[in-house]
Amino acid sequence: MMRIYIVIPRTVDSEKPPFKLCMSCGRMAAHAAHAAAMVQDKRPDINVSDLDLIVLSVGSSRDLLILRDALKCEGVQSEEYKDVDKAFEGELLTAICTWPIEAKSSKALNALRPWKCACNET
Repeated sequence: MMRIYIVIPRTVDSEKPPFKLCMSCGRMAAHAAHAAAMVQDKRPDINVSDLDLIVLSVGSSRDLLILRDALKCEGVQSEEYKDVDKAFEGELLTAICTWPIEAKSSKALNALRPWKCACNET
């Protein structure tokens, strides 16, 4: 079964205040949608809406960069969504979306957990 995996950090790390920005559920959903749309634009031969979209998380922006490198080593093609926001005054990588791959075919992705909104935890 082919799937698209979208990976989003729970916190975005910035070099400017605020240095850590928690990814709210709404922000995460928007970034996941943008990232999936990027794959659809690059791959007009597939219909993204016909595939399972699996949203996974990593702890931080740094972890997302490490995952990006691991996916490249595995030969998994992906798109990177970079957000521009006043909250962190610049452009930061906030989502990675794979091109369609077989379920469980990436060791790097298999090690991740599903997205869970950390902002509302007490």
